[in-house]
Amino acid sequence: MKFKNLWKMYERFQKASNKEKYDFPFPMAVFGTLRKDYSNSCLMRNRNVECLAHSKAFITHMIPSGLWLDFKKDATGVAEVYFYDKLNWKSMIRSVDGLEGFNKHSDSNYGYNRTLVRIHLLPKDFKSNFYGKNSILYSDRDFGILESCWEQYVSIPAWIYANTETNVNCLKLKNHPILWFKE
Repeated sequence: MKFKNLWKMYERFQKASNKEKYDFPFPMAVFGTLRKDYSNSCLMRNRNVECLAHSKAFITHMIPSGLWLDFKKDATGVAEVYFYDKLNWKSMIRSVDGLEGFNKHSDSNYGYNRTLVRIHLLPKDFKSNFYGKNSILYSDRDFGILESCWEQYVSIPAWIYANTETNVNCLKLKNHPILWFKE
């Protein structure tokens, strides 16, 4: 993958109107049932949607707790990132927005905002009990990677679904992962 292109897309994204921002095909980071081998992962890859790549990742100051994403200072929450071309992203995002109760045209959503964040990619050979068919889903999932190590990992802009409270709490930190969300 060419990650520099994602940061160039982010430069264009910053100049776009709020209405246009949701149409930018950034990778999608997921932390619950959309992860590989879970019940809703079929929405990320199916006969109508081709995924270009998939990666293990972590998000800073956020922690998956059950099916919710909570704020936790210094946490490195478990995530997976799916990469798409523009056409396949458009097909995928409709289904996933629907699952998450998110409507880009509405000011009141089910509880989640589609939020653009800086996510850190993990090496392909990264091993953890948080990944795989029998991995933990219904508990707090924090890698415990120290902040002094975060910059050792490639970071990219990616969409994630997070609630307003988690986003606002993250924004209070100097080194928060939030690149954009519409309150």
